[in-house]
Amino acid sequence: MPCDVVRDKDGRVIKIACSPRGFNREVCDEPYCDQPVAALCDFPMGGGGMTCDRRMCQRHRNSVGHNLDHCNKHKEDRGDGVPRKHDGDPPHKYRR
Repeated sequence: MPCDVVRDKDGRVIKIACSPRGFNREVCDEPYCDQPVAALCDFPMGGGGMTCDRRMCQRHRNSVGHNLDHCNKHKEDRGDGVPRKHDGDPPHKYRR
């Protein structure tokens, strides 16, 4: 019988769930998140149309355009190595 083990942030087991049919539900890739996947990261990874494809739940999904979502790792990046500037950010945040 396959089992799912859920661990807390320190790596301790907090829940074990077993099912005779198994668990096929995909969950968010963010640490300590077990919510179902709502989208995959669309951040471009090199050439050839490859994308990050990190699994994200609704809470960790960051919409950056029409039908475009980025994971938390890529939400501040435009794909050219320059972070996206948001209103209210201090100007020194982006100095190099």
